[in-house]
Amino acid sequence: VVVDLPEAIFSNNRLLYLAHKHIPTIWEEQNIIIENIDWTREPNGSLKHERVLPNKIAFGASIKPRAGGVDMELWFRNGTDQTLPGLRTQICDHLKGAPEFNEQTTTNKIFQSPSVAVHSVGGDRWILTTWERCGRAWGNPLVPCLHADPVLPDCAPGETVRVRGRLWFYEGKDVQQELARAKELFP
Repeated sequence: VVVDLPEAIFSNNRLLYLAHKHIPTIWEEQNIIIENIDWTREPNGSLKHERVLPNKIAFGASIKPRAGGVDMELWFRNGTDQTLPGLRTQICDHLKGAPEFNEQTTTNKIFQSPSVAVHSVGGDRWILTTWERCGRAWGNPLVPCLHADPVLPDCAPGETVRVRGRLWFYEGKDVQQELARAKELFP
């Protein structure tokens, strides 16, 4: 599973950042190029990255290994003089490289905000993802992926807002119990 953390960032319905280039962001509209930044691997195996956009909005993320999956965090720091309203993100968990989970369909997925789950071809192994403040749980039938996209609170000048998420693996038939547990842990 490859996690785009984040894949996209919107504020006030304007696209501030996109991890790939098929839709122009506000920066491309101004002929400003946003360079790619690699993640940093920490000695404990965790990954992190941080970037500052031309308008002084900073964001970053971390992924920390844990038994059976990873814990994730996404944050935004407002370096502007105006409140950032309507902060929405898309976080894409790509399944193309996950044999038995990468069918181009949504029939192998469960969408129960704040979580999304996909089962293996055999139906007894699962990949799940969940995020706090999930605004939309979905998947794209043409691209094997999972989305549990968080909506962050408005961010005042100088403030930082954060959300937590998790991606994990489950083997068994009672995935509903896993989804219920995630709903308690990630409101």
